Amino acid sequence: MLASYGYDEESWRENELNRLLEEQLRNMVIDAVTPTEAEIQAQANESASTYNGKDSYYIQFSSQQDAQSARDRLAASGERVTLGEFERLGDAVHAGWNSLPANRDAMGTEYQQAVGSLEVDTVSEPVFVDGAWMLIYCDASFNVGAGGESVVLRTIPPEIYEQIVADATEVKADQLFNEWLHGLASESDIVIEPMPAGLPYNVSSTYVE
Repeated sequence: MLASYGYDEESWRENELNRLLEEQLRNMVIDAVTPTEAEIQAQANESASTYNGKDSYYIQFSSQQDAQSARDRLAASGERVTLGEFERLGDAVHAGWNSLPANRDAMGTEYQQAVGSLEVDTVSEPVFVDGAWMLIYCDASFNVGAGGESVVLRTIPPEIYEQIVADATEVKADQLFNEWLHGLASESDIVIEPMPAGLPYNVSSTYVE
């Protein structure tokens, strides 16, 4: 496993130790960081599009047949349904935005593929995810242009906005820590002063008996 990332056990331990030491040093040096609105705006303009995705809910069923039966009942209401109609089918769980790192890691491939194919206010066919049959409901979508375009902050869903603020905070902390390191290196430079004039510099290392 480690070899696939270019590490052996010793080099991995050394890398982890260096990472932890740097993290501890950074926490000691950098106090709580709060990005300005301008910094948040800049971060949103640069990276909001990486969080383009869909917000979803799901309901688990004991069998594929039960899930299909519930799906068929919804079909009688039309192609598009409300969250309230979906929630009446069972215990709906809010899975969140599939584009956010924490949610993305938890959802799994099958779930991601299913929610990715849905339009807002539509429900999937029965999907088998992590040993259970479920229906997935798409509640909302977020889609902005590629990095560099201006993004209106108030149009960003709260959960994605929080992630962008966290990203901006991390960027600012990195900048402050790098500035501190640069300043420390500058202050630590060894300055060799000119030797005073008129002194005998050629000192022999040969002992005189």
